[in-house]
Amino acid sequence: MIDPSTLESYGYGAEKIFANLEIRIMLDVARRIHDAGVITRSADWQLYQLKLMGYSNADIRKLVESALGDSEAYVNGLYEEAIKTDYIRYKPMYEYLNKDFVPWIANTQLRNIVDQKRRNTINDYTNMTRSLGFVVKEDTGLKAVRLTDYVNDKLNQCYVDIASGAFDYNTTLRKAVIEMTNSGVRWINYDTGWHNRITVAARRAVMSSLSDINSSISDQVAKDLNTDMFEVTAHANARPTHAVWQGGWYTKRELEEVCGLGDVTGLLGANCYHNYYPVIPGLSKHTYTKKELEEWKNDTPKEYEGKDYTGYEATQRMRKMETNMRAYREHIKILKESGGSEVDILATQARYRAQMNEYARFSDAMGLKQQKERIYADGLGKVGTGIPSRGDKRTNNVSLNKYSMLLKGREKAIQNHDISALIDEETYINVAKEVDKKLVGLKTSDDIMITGYKTHFIDRVIGEYQSSNETINKNSFAVKAEIMSEKPRQGVPIEYIKDCLQNSDKATIKPHKSGKRSKTYILKGKCAVTINPDSGDLIQTNRL
Repeated sequence: MIDPSTLESYGYGAEKIFANLEIRIMLDVARRIHDAGVITRSADWQLYQLKLMGYSNADIRKLVESALGDSEAYVNGLYEEAIKTDYIRYKPMYEYLNKDFVPWIANTQLRNIVDQKRRNTINDYTNMTRSLGFVVKEDTGLKAVRLTDYVNDKLNQCYVDIASGAFDYNTTLRKAVIEMTNSGVRWINYDTGWHNRITVAARRAVMSSLSDINSSISDQVAKDLNTDMFEVTAHANARPTHAVWQGGWYTKRELEEVCGLGDVTGLLGANCYHNYYPVIPGLSKHTYTKKELEEWKNDTPKEYEGKDYTGYEATQRMRKMETNMRAYREHIKILKESGGSEVDILATQARYRAQMNEYARFSDAMGLKQQKERIYADGLGKVGTGIPSRGDKRTNNVSLNKYSMLLKGREKAIQNHDISALIDEETYINVAKEVDKKLVGLKTSDDIMITGYKTHFIDRVIGEYQSSNETINKNSFAVKAEIMSEKPRQGVPIEYIKDCLQNSDKATIKPHKSGKRSKTYILKGKCAVTINPDSGDLIQTNRL
């Protein structure tokens, strides 16, 4: 039978083809950005734009046509072999009931069903590739942009950024790559606004079609064998509403009433991996034991880092982490092949490794098998090589874990407008090193040892500044910054912080509902500093 894991593997075969299309399209955009980075005279740019308008559509069309050819070959081979193999398993049932079993090669009726579904899937793929694009984040929300429009708009934007001096090539490339990999190439229904990554849409198209074929064949075989009893497939960590009926035997009417066959949330509905097969009471045996089904139904939550997860919730979180890692892999690949900076490549590799480690820890804690084949289905190979180890100079001589933590902190601070987007990774890490050197290990006026800091504290040390042209020198580092708000927050010199912790005018403790406490030290004319008095972590600071 086509069990849930086998059905899923067939879907990932289709996804791999469109993952290759996705990365080739994004690489094409990145290479064009690279070309824009070396064109600085407006006349050259205008000539390049004329060339771009003539060739970009054709180049993308070639990439799409190649993927469609690969997908058609895959679908043709898969449908024939998968269904033929599954159909043969019914032969003993026909012989037991003295029914004529028509060999697959001669079963015109079933072959016509499969052929129609095969052609429908190929047509689905063709239609999807006609509505490709990216989904980008704007101030008003998410916006779907057609692929060719995106390429032209992105190149124009990148050229202006580079030529005007607002951003250098690496910053411009990094922003574009993050935007593309966060979105991924999408199939977009411009009538309804619905969109999905082309890889996910391709996988679901195959799985849905195979499930439809299976149900058609199951119904026909049941009619031939005069049976109205069916077994539903089962798997671990099923959706809670599906776990209660999976693996059972049901009449066709019960499939509809109990299992929700025909309903978008039921059997064969959206994202359902279950199928059903005809069985003959007295002859057929149950595929799953009662013990297996009870174990799979038992959804006692397990705790991880203070949060409880049911089996289904745990698998959903693993799927999200796998998606994140695939995006990191695309990010690394594009940066490497478009001349991105080594710092940006190493930073993304560090995030990728940190996510991989978290994935392993979480799956172990939940007692679930890692499914790295989902991550590596992109066919990109080993993109994590060259990741710096502890103390590597490329991480600015901080540990890999701290390096990853600081990079995440910087990203969050920029998103929250706590620091300028022009504060690069090297500057951010240098500030953290200054805090490590001058504040960690220090004792406050009331004898509390400073043991560490939150990344938000680094944000407050850096602060926001008023002028995009002003160069300021604080805490032994220099930065250029842009306007971040109408009343930008000033950074706080580390010497001010040190003086405040050791010679404050007053200190107050504030309890929190979470049970944690904070203590704020105030030194008039300089700054306020808040710490966790129990852990010794620096939390935040403000100029006074």
